[in-house]
Order: sequence, then C-alpha cells, then structure tokens
Amino acid sequence: MGRPDDDLSIAQIGLAGAGAGPAVSFVACPTELIKCRLQAQPGAFNGAIDCTRQVVANRGMGGLFTGMGATMVREMPGNALMFMTYNATMRALCSPGQATKDLSASQLMFAGGMACLAFWMPCYPIDFAKTLIQTDSETNPRYRGLLDCMRKTVKAEGVGGLYKGIGPCLARAVPANAVTFLIDQCTLQLLGHS
Repeated sequence: MGRPDDDLSIAQIGLAGAGAGPAVSFVACPTELIKCRLQAQPGAFNGAIDCTRQVVANRGMGGLFTGMGATMVREMPGNALMFMTYNATMRALCSPGQATKDLSASQLMFAGGMACLAFWMPCYPIDFAKTLIQTDSETNPRYRGLLDCMRKTVKAEGVGGLYKGIGPCLARAVPANAVTFLIDQCTLQLLGHS
C-alpha cells in the first residue's frame, strides 16, 4: 500500500506504540515535573534550573522522577491507542487501491487529530492525577500514588473532577498532533520513503 506501516497489523502498530511508552516516560517525567511545579507554585522558584536544584536538594535525583509510574501508565496505552488510531484512520480514509501516502493533507491532519483524541480521552484522568502527584507537598504528601490520588479526586469531586482542564488540553493537542503527523508524512515523502 505504500508504507511499511501498511504491512503491519493495527495490533502490531499498537504494540510498537506501547513499547515507546517507557522511553518517552523517562524523558517526559522529569521535564513535566519541573513544568508542573513552575505552573502550580508561582513565585516558589527562580526558573526551571532553580526548581530542578530544589527538587534534587530535597529528594535526590530520584525526586525528578516523582510520578514516573503514572507517566508510564499514561504513555504506554496512550501511545498504543494513538498510533493504532492514526494508522487505522488513514487506512479507512483510503479509497480501494489507494495508498496511505496518497492521502491529502486534510485527511492526514484528520487522522492525526483522531489519534490525539484516542490518546487523551482515556488517558487524561491519569495525566491529571500525575500532575497532582508531581505538585504534591514533598514534606506532607496528600497522595500515596496514582490510584489513591484518583480515588480521592473522585470522592471529592466525582468522576468529572478527573477531567478538569481537558478542554485547553485538547485545544492545544489536537491541532498540534494534526500538524505533527502531517509533517511526518510530508517529510517521509520528501525523503523518498514510499
């Protein structure tokens, strides 16, 4: 059909996406921790480097990986769903005999947007809890982990409490993913990858 991905089953593509989850988590967890703390605790730090220094001083290098379990629980199924949805959507948009590489820019962007929704809709509650864990007090933590955080949030605010902020998240992520996947495909074509 035009691309090596077309020769893989959707399940195989999902497995590859899930496999990327741990690698992504090791990069995402410390950077998201610093970003979340800077956003949630304005004035507490003099920038990202100061925040990093304080986290390491208080909790050691391991402190930068606070929320790692939650990050992996988000990334592994999230990436599997994202790549499965992207490829399945591209295949569904193809006319009989058409290769995915021949889809229009708008079709590729649509597939990228659908992939984003497949990632965030089921994984947003995990991300929300991860943020609460990462911004929790270091001296008197309120949460003992992901499930405890989610349980306490649902008890206090209902299930909807786990989806606070999803609108702005999707307003950023859907167009960003649509453009990312479009540029990915355009770049592959420029490189002669067919």
